[in-house]
Amino acid sequence: MYKTNYAAIVVAAVAHWIVGALWFSPWLFSDAWIRANGFTPEQLEKMGTPISSFVLTFLGPLLTAYVLALVIRYARVVTALGGAAVGCMLAAGFVAAENLPLIVMAHRPNSTALFMIESGYAVVGCIVMGAILGAWAKPAAEREAKRMAA
Repeated sequence: MYKTNYAAIVVAAVAHWIVGALWFSPWLFSDAWIRANGFTPEQLEKMGTPISSFVLTFLGPLLTAYVLALVIRYARVVTALGGAAVGCMLAAGFVAAENLPLIVMAHRPNSTALFMIESGYAVVGCIVMGAILGAWAKPAAEREAKRMAA
């Protein structure tokens, strides 16, 4: 079995973070997300975005990428498509499934839209991470196989 590729984990986490930056940007879903939460422009202005928010929003994908890399390794996935499938299954089965009751019980103005936006981000982000980790797993598995044969 190959060793954990920490460079792949960091790259996957950065990719997930970039997906989030785009996902919640004005180009995609920021306006819909704001409406679904029932935020006013004044509330958003008061919230601000301290630098610590950017750091913390990276730690989540970093931990997720690490766990996803472990699952991909134990599942012996060695392709981008296989990694994307594992990422999709885990995000849909755990993140989206857990988001549903949390979002419904938060009684936001449009819980359905909020669920779709936030869970969609998790699923797409994990598909991207899984693809990266799966693609990088094959060379690592091949190196390990050569080492074991020697």
